[in-house]
Amino acid sequence: MERTISEFVGEKKEKVDAVVSIGNIEHLKREDGELLLNRVESWAKKLVIFETPNGFVHQGPVDNNIHQIHLSGWVPQDFYKRGYKAYRTTGLKMLKKNCNKGEYKFPIRGMKLIDVFITRIFFAKFFPFLCFNFIPFKTIK
Repeated sequence: MERTISEFVGEKKEKVDAVVSIGNIEHLKREDGELLLNRVESWAKKLVIFETPNGFVHQGPVDNNIHQIHLSGWVPQDFYKRGYKAYRTTGLKMLKKNCNKGEYKFPIRGMKLIDVFITRIFFAKFFPFLCFNFIPFKTIK
């Protein structure tokens, strides 16, 4: 079933202080994701925040819901070129399988603790491109 941006967002005349989009943009085709970015940036007076997986993460229908399929992948650089900053959220990308379940590649006891420790304490805090998910945000001037 073909989906377009118009299914997700309509025209909005009033502005709001902040627009937050969590786990949505990856469910759109690339060109529709760009339209979503344009729309939400035009709605916000102060701040736009997204949350998305880092790169394309395979996800099929969840509970037979075809709208859960991932159609695009986004990386921090896609947002940097639009004036966003990015911050990491969950785990190191290199440790996880490329699937929606957040499973680890290595069946090591304590892997989640290792992942959290490395991500939260060390370098991944400052390098969102290394993380499984990231949060791009843009302050509107």
